[in-house]
Amino acid sequence: MYYYCIWSEKESKCILQKFDDFFLAKYLFDINTYNQFNGDVWRYWCYVSISTNELRLVACRIFDICVNVAFVERLWSCMGFLQTN
Repeated sequence: MYYYCIWSEKESKCILQKFDDFFLAKYLFDINTYNQFNGDVWRYWCYVSISTNELRLVACRIFDICVNVAFVERLWSCMGFLQTN
């Protein structure tokens, strides 16, 4: 909920309810629905966005994070700094 409020600059209305549906694997969030997209996470969340704009925004922002070698090396460097100082 925190990230939704930060990223959208709006108050959440139903993200916790939709996250609970996701956690319980209710329709739209069940494996049968997901498998129809052949592992294409982006297309799946675009489809789900019809019912849950709030949860889709958070999911797409998370999947949009590009993990690359430079990012990981910077993270390790920061972790080293924290551990040695």
